[in-house]
Amino acid sequence: MRVSRGLLAVALVLVWTAAAAAQVTTGTIHGTVNDATGAVLPGVKLEIVNEATGAVRITSSDAGGRYSAPLLPVGSYKVTASIEGFQTEVRSGVVLRVGQDAVVDMRLQVGQVTQTVEVTGEAPLVQTTESTVSYVVEESVIRELPLNGRDLSQLILLNPGVNQSQTAGSQAYNGYGKRISISGMRGEDNTYLMDGQLIGDFRRHIPAGPSGALLGLESVQEFQVLTNSFSAQYGRALGGVFNAVSKSGTNSWHGSAYEYLRNDKLDARNFFDRQESPDDPRLPPFRRNQFGATLGGPIRRDQTFFFVAYESTREVLTETESPITMDADLRRGILKANGVPTGTTVAVNPIMQPYIDQFPLPTPGGRAFGDGTAEHVYQYKQPTTEHFGQTRVDFPSLTASDSFFVRFMASDSEGNSSADWPGFEQVSSNGSWAFTLSETHIVSPAALNTVRLHFSRVFPFDTGTAPPPGPGITVVPGQSDPPEIS
Repeated sequence: MRVSRGLLAVALVLVWTAAAAAQVTTGTIHGTVNDATGAVLPGVKLEIVNEATGAVRITSSDAGGRYSAPLLPVGSYKVTASIEGFQTEVRSGVVLRVGQDAVVDMRLQVGQVTQTVEVTGEAPLVQTTESTVSYVVEESVIRELPLNGRDLSQLILLNPGVNQSQTAGSQAYNGYGKRISISGMRGEDNTYLMDGQLIGDFRRHIPAGPSGALLGLESVQEFQVLTNSFSAQYGRALGGVFNAVSKSGTNSWHGSAYEYLRNDKLDARNFFDRQESPDDPRLPPFRRNQFGATLGGPIRRDQTFFFVAYESTREVLTETESPITMDADLRRGILKANGVPTGTTVAVNPIMQPYIDQFPLPTPGGRAFGDGTAEHVYQYKQPTTEHFGQTRVDFPSLTASDSFFVRFMASDSEGNSSADWPGFEQVSSNGSWAFTLSETHIVSPAALNTVRLHFSRVFPFDTGTAPPPGPGITVVPGQSDPPEIS
């Protein structure tokens, strides 16, 4: 008896948790059915059809004439209401957004059930069923707005109450993504979801590689940004919620292939890349290629669909650095003012001399500051490689009462950056993968259950290189403290 009660308690927890999570990535169509006089009509059959996949949800109005179809995938729907003694009414073009409660009221006229009244139009845009402050970025916006680096996170900043912090990560362990403040909260206080799965890095930032871009633009159907008064089902977020839904296949074949190019022939000169002489190159070498492809369609019409996407970034960026170093006089202890020796010479400690010699000499033509310091101008390459892939398979009509989908998403990236001095370099890599299984079962016209399983991993790694020590410096193996002096 105790075992049975324990199993029942676990089952109830799983059902409650899964149902709460499932509401994040879906929408609900509900409303009231009335006759021409305004009286409610109980027992009306309502058939709700996804116009892209043909998936059907059937429900009926209750004693108060109300009906509800929760946990519907986002998309365009057709709602049909029918009962003996009344004409059939059809509402088409009902577009359901992520997290939306779409109110679709039906008004039936007396007549034969074989007679049909068809109405075309979207559900009301004003939310009247909840107080959540949220904004939906639709597929057309994602697809058509130009984005530098194809960075999906730039679209989050289009929403009111959302700002970007001036600080950003430069290491895999700190996260490369934008620090976004929603409703004045810290960037670590947000939640980033894909199909209900947490996709933020382990620092709770946007999951981005060395380029700082959130890849996968072509694989996102739409997303919602919740900034205030969202319900407890989202949990753990003090700031806001980025709630995205991945693309799925439909009965129509659709796909894309693209290539975006930037290079030093097309870009303007950086302010610090000064042209000291006519034979100087116009710009440091730079080349960025972003390319990819998508494909989606039916495996079995009205039954099984797939969608796959791949995207890659290959970049070699050359930047100019100008750290301040010591000239030859200052290294010997000769002090200067306004570029002229003051006549004062200080003794250089022999212990420090090997370290001073490690610094490069000023670059001819670089800025001198008159006190024995000047710029050492040099250029360094920052190669960056990023890969992103996603696969999703949907079974919207697995049985008359069941629907199912599985999604796998993976990314891998590596980038090099300078540590402000020639020969010092940081190499960072960041990989991740995420897996989702979701099954929805219709128990009755008034009850259904969703079970969803998520599993993900993140693999950040940072390392660095340095030039070999100069004469007089001995490095003790395994010691990270300052090297010993020979």
